[in-house]
Amino acid sequence: MQELGRIVKTEGNLAYVEVERRTACGRCQLCEIGRHGAAVIAAENPIGAAPGSRVMVEMETRNVLLAAFVAYMIPLFFMFAGFFVGSGLAPVIGLRHASQVVAGASGLIFLAGSYAIVHWYDKVTSRRGRRPRIVHICDDNQ
Repeated sequence: MQELGRIVKTEGNLAYVEVERRTACGRCQLCEIGRHGAAVIAAENPIGAAPGSRVMVEMETRNVLLAAFVAYMIPLFFMFAGFFVGSGLAPVIGLRHASQVVAGASGLIFLAGSYAIVHWYDKVTSRRGRRPRIVHICDDNQ
């Protein structure tokens, strides 16, 4: 998967590239939001492109799909797991009459906890070299 973008800043071997959000991105907002709803992504900059340059950023499709799965499905799974844990736990702790409240609260707690897993996954994958990579500098006409 390739995206055209413009470098907004660089830090060492990383460049922060502003790319247009795609429909597939939805509004998950895992990326920083740039001007006019564009996404700002951190990409490896092996070619030394400078801020202001228009560049082509390449991302492995497999990594994009895996990131989407982690960002959307892991929180959903945890929310449902929390709901079922809360439903089972309510009678045990003596709150049988409020089992739906306990289940809902438990679901929200598990959902919040899942975002720690998503954050951890983002940190691990960025250290393993699964970041997007700038492959070439483009003309302003492209």
